Amino acid sequence: MTKRKEIFKDAGIYAVSSYIAQAIDMVNGILVRRFLGPANMGVWAFLQVIQNYAKHSSLGITTATARDIPYYREKGDPAKGNEVKNLVFTFTISTSVLTSLVICIIAFWNRHRYSREIFYGLLVVAGILILQRIYNLFIVLLRANKEFLVTGFLNIASSFFSLVFTIVLTWKFQLYGFYAAMLLNFNLMIALIYGRTSYRFAFNFHWKGLKPLLTLGLAVLITDILRSVMTSIDRLVVTKYLGFEALGIYSVGLMADNYLYSIPNMFGVIFFPHFQEAFAKRDNPRDLQKYLLEPTISLAYFFPIAIGLVWCASSWIVPLVLPQYQSGIPALKLLSLGTIFLAFSHSFSTFLVTIRKHWLLIPILAVPAAAGWGINLLFISKGWGIEGVALAEGIISALYFIVLSAVSLARILPLRSIFRFYGKITALFVWFPAVLFAGDFLTRRIPDSFPAFVIQFAFFSACMLPVFLAGEKETRIFSTARQMFLDKFLKKAD
Repeated sequence: MTKRKEIFKDAGIYAVSSYIAQAIDMVNGILVRRFLGPANMGVWAFLQVIQNYAKHSSLGITTATARDIPYYREKGDPAKGNEVKNLVFTFTISTSVLTSLVICIIAFWNRHRYSREIFYGLLVVAGILILQRIYNLFIVLLRANKEFLVTGFLNIASSFFSLVFTIVLTWKFQLYGFYAAMLLNFNLMIALIYGRTSYRFAFNFHWKGLKPLLTLGLAVLITDILRSVMTSIDRLVVTKYLGFEALGIYSVGLMADNYLYSIPNMFGVIFFPHFQEAFAKRDNPRDLQKYLLEPTISLAYFFPIAIGLVWCASSWIVPLVLPQYQSGIPALKLLSLGTIFLAFSHSFSTFLVTIRKHWLLIPILAVPAAAGWGINLLFISKGWGIEGVALAEGIISALYFIVLSAVSLARILPLRSIFRFYGKITALFVWFPAVLFAGDFLTRRIPDSFPAFVIQFAFFSACMLPVFLAGEKETRIFSTARQMFLDKFLKKAD
């Protein structure tokens, strides 16, 4: 099997499982918001910010597992990869337990100052942190070894049981039931992984082996913190200046945003071990050119389909299933546009990590993270509300992509090719938002309904058809997938 077909096979398996899981997660997200209401959703959105920051206590060392295991496997040194696995496990568990203990101490120390929801939420976050670390380490191992069939099964299982726990616990006990559901789901998933895989860990600590991993981890830690700052500025600003209820309304846009970003993230997961294997052959950055450019160009052509679907469907779906959140639709639409820049950025950050230039990610992320505060506060001061915050997030994401891609492309392409790349990306980005806004204008007098969605999405698809055809001609994504399907079908027929 050629490398291209291997990637397509892995992507197909992972994509099918991810789409099934996302469909379940979408239903789950709707039910959770209906059961909890905007105020309690605001509390959970705030606790997620704390959870996102707390996860960085591992110092980013888990990245060493994803990077080094496929690298050393390609180099013919699996023993070194096993050593990395055990060192990462030891360090990760130790730091997660210490961080969870600190969160619990803070929660009890301030118990009389916090509401009951926040107090118990902090204790839940402390428990989730340890469980999430163990679960994530197992998942990273599966991905590093390209066991995407097992990973896909776990994606579906996690989403399914999360939905079951939501219906059984969150519906009955609201926020506290939701807390219990989160803890139960992580415990169940860890038990499933342990039973279905042969991965086992041993405590191993020695400074000589840990030092290079910590060097990578420290850079990843700083970049993860900066990325968390960059992607959570909107929630912090909304909480401070507009309140928890506004954050709850805004969360419907975050739900759609997470759904959209999961698509490029999914393909980033597939490509990551292939990046490491390709670089291990000669340790030459130019060997990664096709792994860097082809996914980005493919996303530029085809990712707008998902954005257009979310944009057009939101005016119909949100009032139907989440009427309390329908004032968040304009912010949802603006947030959806910005996801394309984060989608583009995935391969470029992987590229810098692969070629051991991960320290460059720190100044690259610092620029949009610092600018983001000013942009958000400016738009809030103008009275633009959550729509202004959503617009600011899109500007921040675009700035991040431009700086990151410029630094990366300078290492593999001449200047003329770089400008040609940016020209193509810019043309595609200008066109599809213009089509979406035009569709909104054309259907402005039609009541929000399924027929309005069909008309608007049909208009969008018709206007984007030449782009999709050009994308297929250049990338051959659908023709390759079709040929693989036919080969498999004909093989079975024989």
